[in-house]
This record gives sequence, structure tokens and C-alpha cells, in this order.
Amino acid sequence: MRITTGIMVRNLLYNVHSRAARITTLQDQLASGRRMQRPSQDPSGTMSVMRMSTALVELEQYLENLADGRGWLDAAEHALSATVSNLQRAAELAVQGATGILTAGDRQLVAVEVDQLIRGIMDLANARHGG
Repeated sequence: MRITTGIMVRNLLYNVHSRAARITTLQDQLASGRRMQRPSQDPSGTMSVMRMSTALVELEQYLENLADGRGWLDAAEHALSATVSNLQRAAELAVQGATGILTAGDRQLVAVEVDQLIRGIMDLANARHGG
């Protein structure tokens, strides 16, 4: 087969044009910092990016839910701990009141403190976390 000068020139121009188009594509990618400028450039890559974006959003939501759950548990733990402390103090006061050593005035003070402890426990029981 005979290769003419015209065929060689046509092949040369085709190769130059192909390389120029590739350089333009690479420059666009470099300038934007993205491998794909349009979804049509890589449909399977686009689907991968979309799946990863969805997974990232889901993971961020899981982390937010976890933080909310931890906050709720911390608040519940604090409320329970304070309730136990109040109940222990009320038990101490009950023992003191049952000894018969206290005067009527002292028993009245114990009753006031027990009422305050009960109100404190009620406040803890009715507390709301995050709102």
C-alpha cells in the first residue's frame, strides 16, 4: 500500500488536534480541581460520586444523631445522679427524725428540707433536654 504525503499530513493534523483537545481537557480539570466537568464525561464516575455523596450525608446524620443521643444520656445520667443524692439526703433526714432526739422546731426544719428535696426530684423528673 502506498502512503502519500496527503495521508501523512492528515494523520499528523488528526494527532495534533487530538493532543490539543486532550491538553484542553487536562487544563480544564486542573483549573477547576475536578476530574469531571459534566456528568456526561464519566457516567459511571458520576454515579460513584453520587453514591459517595449520599453516604457522606448519611454518615454526617449518624454523627449528629450520636451527639444528640450522648447529650440526652448525659442529661439523664445527671438527673439520675442528682435524684439519688436527694433520696440519700432524704433517707438521712428520715433517720434523724425517727430518733426522737429532735425538737419540734428541728423536725419542722427537717420537713422543710425534705419538701425541698422532693421539689428538686420533681424538677429533675420534669426536665427536658435540648428544648
